[in-house]
Amino acid sequence: MIVFNIKMRPMRNLFLTLFFYLTLFFCLTVSSVTVYAQNWQWVSPFPQGNDLNASQLLEDGTAYMGGAFGTVLKSTDSGASWSQIDYDFSDDVQSLFFVNRDTGYVLTLGSDRSRLYKTTDGGVNWSTTIFPQMFLRVVWFMDDNTGFVGGDWGLIMKTTTGGSSWIEAPFSETYSYVRFSALSPLVVYASTLQGAIIKSVDGGLTWNEVINGISDSPFVHHFDEQTGIYAGAFNSKIYKTYNGGSTWWPKNDEYVYATSMSFFDESNGIVSSRNGDIRHTTDQGETWQLTPSTLPSTFFRTASFTGMQQGIMGGENGQMAITADGGISLTRTSSAITSENLMGMFFLNDSTGFVGSDHGKILKTTNRWITCDTLSIPFDANVYKIDFPTALTGYVLAWWEEFRVYKTTDGGETWQQMLNGDLSDMKFFDENTGFITSGNGILSTNDGGANWLLFTTLPEFKLELMSFANTSTGYISGYNLQNEGIIYKTTNGGLTWQVVSTQVPRLVALDAITADIVFAATQSGWLYQTFDGGSYWSADDDFKEAGLSYVHLMDFYDSNRGVCTGTTGSADVIAETVNGGIDWTIKKYTQHHLGGDISFIPSTATWYVTGQLGTMLRKTDTTIVSTGHIIQPRQTMVISPNPASDLITITLPGQITTPANISIFNSQGMCVYSAPYNNKTQLNFNVSFLKPGLYIVRVTNTEVIGTGKLVISD
Repeated sequence: MIVFNIKMRPMRNLFLTLFFYLTLFFCLTVSSVTVYAQNWQWVSPFPQGNDLNASQLLEDGTAYMGGAFGTVLKSTDSGASWSQIDYDFSDDVQSLFFVNRDTGYVLTLGSDRSRLYKTTDGGVNWSTTIFPQMFLRVVWFMDDNTGFVGGDWGLIMKTTTGGSSWIEAPFSETYSYVRFSALSPLVVYASTLQGAIIKSVDGGLTWNEVINGISDSPFVHHFDEQTGIYAGAFNSKIYKTYNGGSTWWPKNDEYVYATSMSFFDESNGIVSSRNGDIRHTTDQGETWQLTPSTLPSTFFRTASFTGMQQGIMGGENGQMAITADGGISLTRTSSAITSENLMGMFFLNDSTGFVGSDHGKILKTTNRWITCDTLSIPFDANVYKIDFPTALTGYVLAWWEEFRVYKTTDGGETWQQMLNGDLSDMKFFDENTGFITSGNGILSTNDGGANWLLFTTLPEFKLELMSFANTSTGYISGYNLQNEGIIYKTTNGGLTWQVVSTQVPRLVALDAITADIVFAATQSGWLYQTFDGGSYWSADDDFKEAGLSYVHLMDFYDSNRGVCTGTTGSADVIAETVNGGIDWTIKKYTQHHLGGDISFIPSTATWYVTGQLGTMLRKTDTTIVSTGHIIQPRQTMVISPNPASDLITITLPGQITTPANISIFNSQGMCVYSAPYNNKTQLNFNVSFLKPGLYIVRVTNTEVIGTGKLVISD
């Protein structure tokens, strides 16, 4: 039986809605000094894996980079090493600008607003200015107080107060502004996404068009009001004007796809390209010398130089590089354990682990992924599942056109094929005893795969996921052609299996916490729970409440704490719960698909998540207290007598110290009773008002304190 608990989302407060639109052309400044702790750290790529869109290198060697999903990085050694600024920048970083090593601005763009963040202490603390319904793309300052922001629909704003107030100075709604430069405090230029250049001679209060465009998003440098250089980001050569922009003459033969342009005096300048090429001029742009990139397969989006020699670059998937010799050599400062997809994981301990990848590769580390070795199975396939019951004996499940199972007895140096066919999941308790789901059957072995026994289930259901609470009790889920689900259970170590539910749909995650407590999830965002060994399942839309449109994976370590990966909008995310799935909080955003695996190491309370393009993230949960290698699961409450018709006693596992609530749900998912719960471990309660049937009793505060099944008899 399944009970659906659907949370109603409150309507937006009418006053707040009206206020939102009334502030359409105004900005709101919010002070903030709270550092946002990300918790989840990038293992690969390192220092992080989101696209980088903006960069700035200062003369003293301080550098900043910004990118997708609020990524902001800082370096104090000219880009040789980087650390992530742990603050909730919320949206994609479009632009950043620092007037010195301590004072700077970060501009982000969301779906319905822009935000400008300011720091005066090198990124420790930040204040925020919100621009509702304004889509800004660039921030730039000419001194400590005077700066500009620009964006879509011709929007330009200027500040002379270090960002505390702004005045609008728009020009042409057809333009989106992406760069600013200045010849003097009065003569200012802006370039557009569409390739146009506009000019102001009164410090940015009014503007006139100089050129209607040669290439998208150009970089522009002016030596005087007549002479300037132009290099576009797409399909553009380098051009020079001698007549204030009326005419532009090409100064090189090939397209440059510029990521930056800098001049350091009247003669010497650099234009960098997205493949890492660097072009130098020593004659005010009349001629350009090409220094080809020394890094293959790179795609940079941004670069910054402080001279003809020193520069930084950032780009797709977090790629970063530096040069100290003007590009003659580029040094990669980002790294990844692989550029291929990462899938199934298994850890022998906190230091030693395995992760599967494409083309039959298995990566092994003995030092927490500081370094790793590559092992290979003799099958060019995706390694989805890994299980090492001992340091030497391991099993993998891989797929390419068919599934195969391989075994090693020497720690992964050599592998032998054991099985092939319609396989889907695998679990080994020791080097001899294991289970594999195969079509509508369950294969088991007690001699390391030399022989297999087949337990056949209903033919219309394909078995898919497997989870064991211990060596005796386990669960397997399956589905039919209509995506209707089925769950089987064993209580005798897999000798026999019984159907416990046909009402749960097809699952993407199945996790048995204890013999009685099981969590399951569907791709569409429903969380299913049972606390009585599978007889009764509740269904909640808690994932949707958190904003997840799809769920990829889910893993719990006890009945309260769990981690899931999924999709919200254009991002893949990691979300956490500390109250049994009632509430999920998104903790990490990434552009990479996080559908590889979730793994938990009990001895150090460390979570790992894997995904595409070498993505691996890690978090050590310091709130989890480890007992040896086993995290003790939370106990559930006891309801007695059960069945009952009048008076019952509810006994909880411990004293309640914060306000709680007791709720009773009927079999249709309706809440038929709700009231405060006092600070006691036991509550005597009269249920004679309930009609005969099955009910769920739940006691909650900030987490699920207890959940139990109650049967009301005639």
